[in-house]
Amino acid sequence: MPTPLVTAIAWATFAGGVCAAALWDIRFRRVPNRVSLAIAATGLILGLAQGAVAASVLGLAVGLGLLLVPFARGWLGAGDVKLLAAVGAWLGPQRTLYCALAAAVFGGLLALAFLVRLGPDYRRAVATNLRLAFYTREVPTVEDRPAGHCPPYAVAIGAGALTVAVLFGGPGVTG
Repeated sequence: MPTPLVTAIAWATFAGGVCAAALWDIRFRRVPNRVSLAIAATGLILGLAQGAVAASVLGLAVGLGLLLVPFARGWLGAGDVKLLAAVGAWLGPQRTLYCALAAAVFGGLLALAFLVRLGPDYRRAVATNLRLAFYTREVPTVEDRPAGHCPPYAVAIGAGALTVAVLFGGPGVTG
């Protein structure tokens, strides 16, 4: 059982890291490697301290694997993939899956907010693409959009990570 000080440091490190990544993504539309690396390294160190380094490594691998296909399809950036992998080092494999699911929900809400903000022309284009995907059973190819038209997915990952940590007893592979 960790001491209250260790728990407070873990929370501050974890929350600070994911919030820094989210804020950086909002401001610059990217997540720096050094932020993801710091989150991953501290997660692995905590896993080692908890005697669960294998769970930390597996969580990192799960986080990486979950977003490789969306990255390959161009649906999100490499920084988002690395951020979920880094968060996985903190959460372990099962909670990383929960985090990815929560991030998808938060990402959907963020996308809806962007649809409202960007106006009717943008909403019509999205609706057309959704109908096309439904009828053809394929994801349509869309033109590149300006960065300001794409939700910063690190915000959704951070919200998912913090939600999972709160629901499952804190950051760290053993809760």
